[in-house]
Amino acid sequence: MEHGLVIQYTGMYYIYSSIRFISAKLDTQLKTYTTHVQHISPYDRSNTILLKAEYSGSKTFQESTFTGGVFFLHAGDVIQVCVSDPGVVEISESTYAGLIMLGSDSKNKG
Repeated sequence: MEHGLVIQYTGMYYIYSSIRFISAKLDTQLKTYTTHVQHISPYDRSNTILLKAEYSGSKTFQESTFTGGVFFLHAGDVIQVCVSDPGVVEISESTYAGLIMLGSDSKNKG
């Protein structure tokens, strides 16, 4: 079984992700931290990156990434949020991910 959010209903979804980084743990040299939202198909086990955001390690006021987009997903698909260096992620209300179903495929319920 894959780790992530399993889609229950086929349809159009808005997927979003916001990752906040711990400034004290960021590399003081310029380093790029990558976050991406990945789609895994249960049918052929293929992985596709749907959304990607990068943050350079320069210490700035805003130390987070946000990305979002609309995608057609099938029941059984798995959505994962991945981070290149999980050790620098701040687990707080500023780090979140989710999706909203915008419409269903009434012809294909599954």
